[in-house]
Amino acid sequence: MRRCVIIIITVLALFDFQRLPAQRWLPASPWHVRTNLVHDVLLVPNLGVEYELSDRWTVVADASVAWWVSDRRQRRWGMMTGEVELRRWLGWRMMPPYNDGGHHLGFYGALYRYDLAWGGTGRQGDLNYGAGISYGYAISLSGRLSLDLSIGIGYLGGRYVKYEADDNRYVKVAEGMNHYFGPTKLEATLVWHLSRQFGRW
Repeated sequence: MRRCVIIIITVLALFDFQRLPAQRWLPASPWHVRTNLVHDVLLVPNLGVEYELSDRWTVVADASVAWWVSDRRQRRWGMMTGEVELRRWLGWRMMPPYNDGGHHLGFYGALYRYDLAWGGTGRQGDLNYGAGISYGYAISLSGRLSLDLSIGIGYLGGRYVKYEADDNRYVKVAEGMNHYFGPTKLEATLVWHLSRQFGRW
């Protein structure tokens, strides 16, 4: 009997040691501020927030705006986007995972407006929409910073107009509907955790 009790206590102690580390960095705030470095490199300034709904669920809201125009036979790089994503973090108490890294799956929906042109031909979408599923992995950089790598596959739809620059006028030459299915999301996002405290789970 004594041997059985000792075995049970030993197993419970090992289980507790593996699943409940003595100390970790814990977020004092459920809010995290984000910027997608891929968009920044493409000259599309963006900012987002991530909010912890529970240990395993978060919701992300991102927005980006860029409207660079250089007329005279035109050179346009116009884009406005808004995206919301619901994420499920995998593993035991993986949210927040920012100290050790963590995998997540998500479902996202987005709205887009764009005006892209180079040379004499441009393509404009007034209000396009999209939805898809994502996979990502968060890597800790420090106590307050992490890098979230994420990809997504989904659908993009909406009406577009194709136009050409003719002297100082823009002439519509075609219009139609976008129906695209494939990669729609690529992120290398720097995440800033608003505040942290050292403590126990």
